[in-house]
Amino acid sequence: MIRLTNNAGSSLVVAIAAADTEVQIQTADTSKFPVLEYPGDVFPVRIRDNAGNYEYVLATAREGNRITILRGREGTTAKDFPAGAGFELVVTGEAWARLAEGRWVRPMDDSRNLLLPTRVDASTFTIAGDVTDIFRPNRALHLIQTTDAFGYVATSSYAGGATTITVQSCTVDAGLALVELGLEVESAPKYGNAANSDTLGGKTKAEVIAEAQGIVSTFGRTLMDDADAATARATLGLGSAAQLNTGTDAEKVPTNANLGSAAYANTGTGSGNIPVLDSNSKIPPALLPAMATDRTWGVYKAGTYTFTVPAGVTSIEVWLAGGGGGGGRTWTCNQGGVRGGGGGGCIKTLTVTPGAKYTIVLGLGGLQNTGLQNGGTSGYAGYPSTFAVEGQAAMMTANGGSAGTGGTATGGDYNMSGGAPYASTESAAVQYGGKSGLGDEQRHPPNPNYQPKDIRGVGGGGASGNHYVQAAHGADGYCEIYW
Repeated sequence: MIRLTNNAGSSLVVAIAAADTEVQIQTADTSKFPVLEYPGDVFPVRIRDNAGNYEYVLATAREGNRITILRGREGTTAKDFPAGAGFELVVTGEAWARLAEGRWVRPMDDSRNLLLPTRVDASTFTIAGDVTDIFRPNRALHLIQTTDAFGYVATSSYAGGATTITVQSCTVDAGLALVELGLEVESAPKYGNAANSDTLGGKTKAEVIAEAQGIVSTFGRTLMDDADAATARATLGLGSAAQLNTGTDAEKVPTNANLGSAAYANTGTGSGNIPVLDSNSKIPPALLPAMATDRTWGVYKAGTYTFTVPAGVTSIEVWLAGGGGGGGRTWTCNQGGVRGGGGGGCIKTLTVTPGAKYTIVLGLGGLQNTGLQNGGTSGYAGYPSTFAVEGQAAMMTANGGSAGTGGTATGGDYNMSGGAPYASTESAAVQYGGKSGLGDEQRHPPNPNYQPKDIRGVGGGGASGNHYVQAAHGADGYCEIYW
């Protein structure tokens, strides 16, 4: 689980090499960083030296001023850093993705203290206070203990100052340290709720069958009843059982079904238009409509993603764009700030193996500058997007746009710089941001008299603003893969 604290920053006490997985920070700063108390707790960090070199890492353990880290995260590579290099907690794209995808929460009291469990036996634990409102029956559980376990709440009751929770489909062991709560499930089939395993929407099998029989007409039920099948076929004009089973013509189509003559059935011509069947009793492929063969996979929001090559695919085409630069703002009514440039773009065709995995890091669009200043302000640069074989260095990089300048790109068969901004014809104060290197629409307000709507093309730069109109932030980068 991602752990965060405010203003957590320090510097390295000793230099580290690219292969090192532990750092030492200033002892006086250790209390600023999150406590990694339970398995899976992590926090994101950026290491940066005075020369501008940086690397994103993930802290996985902390003991005193010594912190264990995973190197080269989010498209960066492990580097050597000198003593004194900055070590600061930052909210990265990977952190946002983990927070958005998280399905487990740790229950807390009103003072934001964790509610810690006490084991009673293999199927029961207690928590101080009345927490029956959150430990409701059928709510998913994750028990963090000697052997982590997943199950759900069977019952919960409050008495004597504590809530007693009975679990189902898991075992509470002696190492129980923490409980996480997940989504509620109506009958908990995923966690093995045997009491409801033979139900559909809370109804038994017999109730579902009875309801279905009430909907189907009496005649409809005869179609499903062998004893009345002959009567049903006669009513529908389908002919005798012999005709349906063997047919009276060579093509085995009953003549009284009015499906056309033998010529129509065998040649597929004329008003009957029934195509002839092949030796396998199937319609020949030449008579079938063409099937679409193009396939597309895409992501359009900043974060880290994994693409797995589908079965049967041996070649892909990758389109990658960096984040657009943010727009600036000015105090003057008829003059805009500096507009954001579009993110760079690159295109590459790769020979691939089914099942191979690739890591895509999409850059965040640059923030707009909301300050008012005579002469105009500049927005912030967008972040780069990268494409790499899982676990390897990036093979494609589309850099983010900056104030007034499009981003560059490398590694593609085709590498295009992002577009520089250009002025709107609506007003000198409403200035469009630049397009991405792949030609996507720039972000801009539709009318100088209104606040800009949140519509933009991926990879585009942000528009400038003035005293009345906010500047727009740059668009996130994106990746599309075709095969």
